[in-house]
Amino acid sequence: MRGDVIFLTIAGAFMMAPVGFFVMGFVSTFSLTHNTPEGEKMKFVDALKFVVKRIIKLAPFNLFVVGFGTCIGPIIGAGPFWDMYSKTMKPCETLWWTNLFFVNNFYPAGSFEEKCMGWTWFVPCYVQLTLILPILIALFENLPRTVSTVIFAVLGAGTIVVNFVLINGGDFGIFLTFDNDGTHFNTQFLNEMFMKPFFHFVPYLWGVCLCLAYVRYAREKSGLIPADVANNSLSSRLFAFFKANNVARYVLYAVAFTITSLTYCSLHAYLKDNTAWSKTTQAAYGSMAYPGFVLGVSVFVMSGVLGRAEFIRFFFGGDAWILFKNIGFGLYLFSPVYALIYFQSMSIS
Repeated sequence: MRGDVIFLTIAGAFMMAPVGFFVMGFVSTFSLTHNTPEGEKMKFVDALKFVVKRIIKLAPFNLFVVGFGTCIGPIIGAGPFWDMYSKTMKPCETLWWTNLFFVNNFYPAGSFEEKCMGWTWFVPCYVQLTLILPILIALFENLPRTVSTVIFAVLGAGTIVVNFVLINGGDFGIFLTFDNDGTHFNTQFLNEMFMKPFFHFVPYLWGVCLCLAYVRYAREKSGLIPADVANNSLSSRLFAFFKANNVARYVLYAVAFTITSLTYCSLHAYLKDNTAWSKTTQAAYGSMAYPGFVLGVSVFVMSGVLGRAEFIRFFFGGDAWILFKNIGFGLYLFSPVYALIYFQSMSIS
C-alpha cells in the first residue's frame, strides 16, 4: 500500500502540522500586537497575561482527557485486546504531570510509546513556542528593523541547519519508518524530531514575521502611521504591489503551487522504500520541505488576508470555523482515547 499514491494522504497529516504552527504564529502575534497603539511597545504584563491565558485555555480539557483515559477508560472497556489499551495508557499513571506542565513531547525521552498520550504533542509544542513569542516581538519592537530582520533570518536559517544536522546524524528517517514486510512502523522520527518545537520553529517564525509586516501595513493603510513614513515602508510597498498587480500575483500563485506540490508529492518515493534516499537527501528534505510547504501555503493565505483569492476568503471567512476550531481541538485530544476504548473492546468474530 505504501507504493500507492493514495498513501500520500497519510503524509498530508504530517504536512498540515507545520501549517498549523504557521497559522498559530500569525494569529498569536496578531492577538498580542494589533491592539497596541502605534509607537507604544508591548508591556511585560501584557505578554505575561497572553501566555497565562493560553495555558489556562488549554490545560483543563487536556487534563480531563488524561484523567478520563487513565481513571474511567479502564472501567468501561474489556475484551481480548484490552491489554493494548492498558499498555498505551499505562505511562499516564505516573507521568500525568508531564501533560500538566506541557512537557510530554520531551519527557520521557526514551520513545514515543513511553510518553503519556504522545499524540497530544501538538499542545505542549504550541505552548513552548508561545513562550518564545514575546521575546521575538520584543526584538522586533526594540531593535532597528534591519537588525531584527537579520536576527530573524539567522534564527530561521540556523534552525534549518540544526534540523539538517540532527536528521543526518540520526537513524530515524524523515517519516514513519516501516519494517521489511511493510506492516509495522516505528515512531522514532516522531519522538526525536517531529514533536519538538525546534522542528516547527521556522513555520512558526514565518507566521510571526508575516503578521508583524501585515500589522504595520494595516496601520499604514488606516492612516495610523504618517504618510511619509508609510511610503518608505518595504512591507507596505510589497503588500500593495502584491494586492494590485494581478500578473505578479498569479505568477506567485503558480510558484507557490509548484513548491507545495513538489515538497508533498516527492515524499512518495520515500514512502515506497525508505532506504531509497541517502541520509543527506533525507536530511535536506526533512529540514527544508516542511518550511517550503508552509511558504507555498502562506502565499494563498496572505492573498486572502489582503482581500484577494476570493475562494480562500469565502471558504475560510465564515464564523463557523470558530466553532470548528474548538470542536477540532476536542476531537484531536479525545478521539484517540475513544478509538482505543472502542476497538480494544471488540471481540474476535
